[in-house]
Amino acid sequence: MRIRFVLAPHMQVNMRLPWVLGRLRKLLPLIVLAILLFMFYSISSRPTPKTAPSLPSPPTPASLINHWVIVSIGSGDICSSLASEFFHWTILLVSVKTVPKHGHSRCIFLSDDDLSLMSQRYSVESLKPIAAAYIYAISHGAEIIYTPSPDGDFSSLQRPPNPLLSRNYWGLVFSANASFDAALHFGCKADRWRNRSSYLLSRSYIPAIHTPAVMESSVTEKCPTLEPPVTVSEGSYVDMRLEGSTFTRDAFWALPVSDVLKDEADTTNWSYYVQWLLWKTGRSVRVHWDGVSRKKVTDQYVNITPDYDVTLRKCDSIGFESCAVTVASRLSAKDKLKSALEEWFTALKRSAYSFPDIVHSKTSHSISSSSSNDTSVLFYPAEFFLPSVLNSRTQRFFMPVANLNISRKLFGETCGRRRQIVLPTRQSFTWEISVDFSRPWHQFHDVLLLIVFNVAHYDVIPYLEILYRSFFPNILYCGPTIPDLKVFPVLEGYRFSFVTHDQRTEDKIPGSLNYECLIKAILMRYQVDGYLVIADDLLLLINQLVHFPRNVVWYLPRSELRVADLTTLRECRLDMCDFYPHWHWWEDYVAETLKLLRIFRDEQWSSPVVHRCYSELVRLNGAESRANGGYSDVYYIPSRLAEDFADLAQMFLREKIFLEIAVPTIIRCLELPEDIHALRGKSVWELDRDQPWKYFVRSQLFEKVYLHPTKWSGLVNDSVPELVSLYCDYVIPFQFDPYARFKM
Repeated sequence: MRIRFVLAPHMQVNMRLPWVLGRLRKLLPLIVLAILLFMFYSISSRPTPKTAPSLPSPPTPASLINHWVIVSIGSGDICSSLASEFFHWTILLVSVKTVPKHGHSRCIFLSDDDLSLMSQRYSVESLKPIAAAYIYAISHGAEIIYTPSPDGDFSSLQRPPNPLLSRNYWGLVFSANASFDAALHFGCKADRWRNRSSYLLSRSYIPAIHTPAVMESSVTEKCPTLEPPVTVSEGSYVDMRLEGSTFTRDAFWALPVSDVLKDEADTTNWSYYVQWLLWKTGRSVRVHWDGVSRKKVTDQYVNITPDYDVTLRKCDSIGFESCAVTVASRLSAKDKLKSALEEWFTALKRSAYSFPDIVHSKTSHSISSSSSNDTSVLFYPAEFFLPSVLNSRTQRFFMPVANLNISRKLFGETCGRRRQIVLPTRQSFTWEISVDFSRPWHQFHDVLLLIVFNVAHYDVIPYLEILYRSFFPNILYCGPTIPDLKVFPVLEGYRFSFVTHDQRTEDKIPGSLNYECLIKAILMRYQVDGYLVIADDLLLLINQLVHFPRNVVWYLPRSELRVADLTTLRECRLDMCDFYPHWHWWEDYVAETLKLLRIFRDEQWSSPVVHRCYSELVRLNGAESRANGGYSDVYYIPSRLAEDFADLAQMFLREKIFLEIAVPTIIRCLELPEDIHALRGKSVWELDRDQPWKYFVRSQLFEKVYLHPTKWSGLVNDSVPELVSLYCDYVIPFQFDPYARFKM
């Protein structure tokens, strides 16, 4: 018999409760996760507002950068691409209709409603809405403002050229009392200048506006961007557009007012008005070429102050704002410009902007009051105004060759009407190649060739033009004095650029400090990939250089670089510093070099460049008092190291340290030994070093890139027949034949 017990209902519930609670305890994490996922989905699925609802906050102080780029664009999706190009810049996008879901920490978005609200807040309603964006940037600490042209492609927008700070910096200066023609300076049309003294290399000018060149599109079709930017001095007007320009804080007052003007005449007057006011504050305009043609307004500047003397005296006795308004009233009979200026200046004051001071006429910088450190420069751009030519072998376009006709004539006169001489060390030989100066087999269009003269043998420049100009469209010569056409009449008709080296060591050795030439070339800021330096008596063989990398240093092979302990005057090899050097330059410059090494040690924490240099010297040379030495008649410095090279070289120059110690030591600072590309060549130090034809043979020059010395003065008046034969029958054909090194 079975007995079944039945529990009361309330007892059944009590028995099941622990079991239910246990199951809930196990499911609790899943329940919480489901709730969180539901909340996240609900928030993320809300529609993004099409306009920014309120005035945005700027980036946090740690990320706020004082370089600002302000772009008017409808979509904010371009933020990420601009942030990658404008590294360390704050990006202000205005008139934004759609804000991206994922922006960037350095991007700020302003809608049209934001701009309208700001215009009311800053009391600039009569100006265009972009003026409110300018005030926003200025009030948040902007030091640099770049305003790209609204007609440009923002997806490929690039940073403006450096340096951009409102301070003195070395650069090329156009110093003629004339209207500056950008098309001539950048080589985009034929050069009709006759004045060879219109340029300076100076640090006496402070650029406040950096503006792209303005020129007709008809002259810019084949115009490259290699020529250096130029600062336009007082008295030299330049046609410019404020759109696309970069403003430093000293010129923020000039940002928006040109937008008010509609007709071309007023716009023309406005650009000269800005430049005139910049002069009054001791500032200037710098012009660069960005590869975009912009239609010129006029070739003649407008005299904005008919009663110049009265206005000048009045501006000397009043503040900048009053001066600007006074000149504006002379500029236009309309009250529009004057009222716009007053409204803008009031808004600037409210944003704590400090206006620049008027520099009185007695102390104002002018051409006659330039610094004693300013040096004259002969500057002629490469002739890029001609159509590019096509190389039939490589099917590549090449830049036109400067001085082409005059070089052809000289080559014919030197090499055409004479009998070939069989040189003493050669058998009868024929290259079987036609020399065509206009169609070289290769061009180093992105390299500046710097040819240095220790002594003023400038009568060989025409022969160097034949040797190198076809391959190097950009050549800069450097010597102890500017060439005088009365002394060197053979230079008449040639267009070439020239700087001087003025410093010498105490023993007055010519060219002992000629690395000053490279300092000046770098400070001119050619837009090239690198600087190749050679002595005038060094024959550079083109064939091997074609495959050299452009982003590293070219210098001596590592085995030829000297390391010396200056405290013992012994050279170091295999980690032992007890070798007698047989190189008297160590002893001659030991005091100067040790002094500079101590300066490096003491100042290393005040300069990143000095710190890196000193650290690398100690690490690579093995001790604090060790320097480097080596042959320095040929070397190449890439642009990525050029500014640092110039900074360090100026420190060596101040201590008057010899070329063959300064250059290798600086290179040791800047480039790792394993990254330096070796320049192997033939240097002749025997008694017959004045007979280079003896060494122009395969056994001496195979796989070599130079022969030194080759004194080309013997070509003048055919005074050395063997040298003429070497030049005409061997060297020139060798240069113009890509396979010549296999035929020697």
